[in-house]
Amino acid sequence: MEHESFNRKIDQLIRIAEENQDKAPLLAIGALNRAGDFYFAEDRWSPAKDVYRRVLDEFPASETQTAAARFSLAEILFREERFREALKLYEKEISFRPAEDKIRRLARQGYIRKSVAAGEYLYRLGEVYTAQNRFSELIDYDASIVEAHRGYIKCAASLNLMEKTLKNYRQCVHYPEQMIGDVFCCEQIFLFN
Repeated sequence: MEHESFNRKIDQLIRIAEENQDKAPLLAIGALNRAGDFYFAEDRWSPAKDVYRRVLDEFPASETQTAAARFSLAEILFREERFREALKLYEKEISFRPAEDKIRRLARQGYIRKSVAAGEYLYRLGEVYTAQNRFSELIDYDASIVEAHRGYIKCAASLNLMEKTLKNYRQCVHYPEQMIGDVFCCEQIFLFN
């Protein structure tokens, strides 16, 4: 009975989306997102991804509801350990919006949080070089992200590359936009030594 109710809800939402695709696209996007959310809540990730991708394919304009589909799809991909694909979705949302936009800030926060988490996950798996590359890419994105420096330094310590890392940080500390993060990280390097 519950299964039938679930399928009926999904069918209704898909029908609403199809009937309103042209005349009320925001309603259509909302219905599809809700269907994706139902699938996600039931741990049915494959159909959830299909629905979220449908939103992104059929409604390419950057709307709040489109951002919701992109973030939900990124979350599923992250849980599937498809980190690069998930991060690209955040990057795309960031590129669509002006710096002061609230959704852009959310996308940026998600990108940073998921990048750090991916690096930590890879580190725990013993993929230290790959983890260090993830942290390095995040530092390149924004040198003020302290968690990225911490992860990078932790990887350097595991790889016995502390002297080289300290030398690199000392060279970089001359750039004012990096100074705060780099000075903090130099202190962290001394703690690891």
